[in-house]
Amino acid sequence: MKSRHSGPAILVLVLVSLAGGQSLTEVLTVEVEGQTYGAAWLGPGAFGGVTGLVSTGQTKIWKGFRGGLPVSEAEFYRTAGYNDIAEKAESRKGTSDCLTWGGLGTCIAGLALLVVAAVKVGESGEGQPGLAIAGVGGALGGLTVELIGVSMRGHLTPASFAVRVAEEYNDRLRR
Repeated sequence: MKSRHSGPAILVLVLVSLAGGQSLTEVLTVEVEGQTYGAAWLGPGAFGGVTGLVSTGQTKIWKGFRGGLPVSEAEFYRTAGYNDIAEKAESRKGTSDCLTWGGLGTCIAGLALLVVAAVKVGESGEGQPGLAIAGVGGALGGLTVELIGVSMRGHLTPASFAVRVAEEYNDRLRR
């Protein structure tokens, strides 16, 4: 398979006919920021074996616009009449934000416990293993949760679906 990745290549689909008389403020457009059309990698693995990675390349890196102004994924789908997807997108964003910020807070608290444990060792010369273990657990656990939250930041749907939704919606506007 071939791999084609165009950095910030932009594909803007403006699917509107002004002959229909609809306002440009109603038109939905999609900007695809990057696209991987397919990738394959094979290389030497451990003990003489072969390892590889294959990707079908559906990108979720896109921006939705209504009337030329950026909108959230939820607002994009709500405008097009896909309320179920809009609700899922809002829920996913809320979960992502909660995990990201909660994980960051837990990580910071864990690091603070490690500092307190180190200060106590310096003051008394005695270790605080329970405090240190709690600090390490909090820092690593918080970091893990934060990374899970950050990994959920992408769009719920691939760009190809968003483009199709915009096309259908704009077609309805022309009628």
